[in-house]
Amino acid sequence: MDELTMSAGAIASLGEAPAPALTKDVDLVPALGLTPMRCPDGFVAILVTCVDVANGLDLDQDGDAELLAGQWMVAIPQPDRGNDGDVILMLHEPSRPPIAGDTSTQVDIEMRLLNGRRWQRVGIWTEQDNRWPHIVAPTVSAIMGLHTDILELEDPPHRVRSASSRVPAHLMTP
Repeated sequence: MDELTMSAGAIASLGEAPAPALTKDVDLVPALGLTPMRCPDGFVAILVTCVDVANGLDLDQDGDAELLAGQWMVAIPQPDRGNDGDVILMLHEPSRPPIAGDTSTQVDIEMRLLNGRRWQRVGIWTEQDNRWPHIVAPTVSAIMGLHTDILELEDPPHRVRSASSRVPAHLMTP
């Protein structure tokens, strides 16, 4: 099994020592170790491989994350239609330093979706603590589910790059 060593600042835990090693797979919910707060050296993102959110009877609630897992990626792959719908999570230094504590206890998360021939940013969460997987999981689940639903349509909608591309040319001003 391939393993990689995490730096001490790459994980967040209040009062706990960092884990000495981490496998290429990462289980975020339920956490089988410490929650990563940065990508380990040599890795740039997490490719989401599995997400499951339990929705209760209250439709105004996002639901509780039951599963969020992925694989560490050494590079963001070139867009490929065969992987349309892939979601990656990029972990960044916080955009603003925390009021109290050090920056290793907070993370900014960027979520990107492979849509067609490009990676699209579909979410950003700033200044999150080690509960971030539970916060982003409902959005990851919704984005992946909606994208899959669109791809499974018999006649999927054509990609529209701008609203003006749907307006007849004779109605446009030069």
